[in-house]
Amino acid sequence: MPKQADEEGKRLVREARQDQQQVKELIETLQETDDDAVFEARFHALRDHVDQHVEAEETAIFPQAAHVLATHLEEITVLLQERKKQILTS
Repeated sequence: MPKQADEEGKRLVREARQDQQQVKELIETLQETDDDAVFEARFHALRDHVDQHVEAEETAIFPQAAHVLATHLEEITVLLQERKKQILTS
């Protein structure tokens, strides 16, 4: 895998973790909110943040992960086939 793709993957994971932390913090503020209007506003902010996070995962993180895993799957398959040949010929 090219170094640039690896760095991009690390950046995406770092951003996803930051998003998840922000979601946790938004949930905590919701739990502490007694005012219905404030709760509703914060809830909508949380929902929008989660929607954006899911969109980022579906459009960037998951496709890149699928590509990387597919590459490794091919490597693993080759190694297993080689090992199978060794076992059958021994």
